[in-house]
Amino acid sequence: MRPAVFMTKEQTAELVAKAKQDPRLWQAFKERELEVERIHAAARAQGKWPDSPDFVIDPPPLRPSFGELLVDLMKSLYGDDFNKYAHGSVALALRREIRLELGLPV
Repeated sequence: MRPAVFMTKEQTAELVAKAKQDPRLWQAFKERELEVERIHAAARAQGKWPDSPDFVIDPPPLRPSFGELLVDLMKSLYGDDFNKYAHGSVALALRREIRLELGLPV
């Protein structure tokens, strides 16, 4: 397996812009970010870490997940070549834009 190619700032910005142009996709990304906030609050209320094996997430996380939405977005722009790129910078850029829009800490 060869290492993933890092995306340029321009590629990342293009993907964020494309996500924002699709109202349903952008809303889905925002819902997943709000879900992260809900899960972290529930974990604090249970006195657990969000990744603790005994932490109960109720209701269960939404599907498709943030990662699945991200893969679909990348596939829409890069087709089958989407997997050669590192997804981390795009995920961070998306989450930053979403959190700013929702008024959440960045």
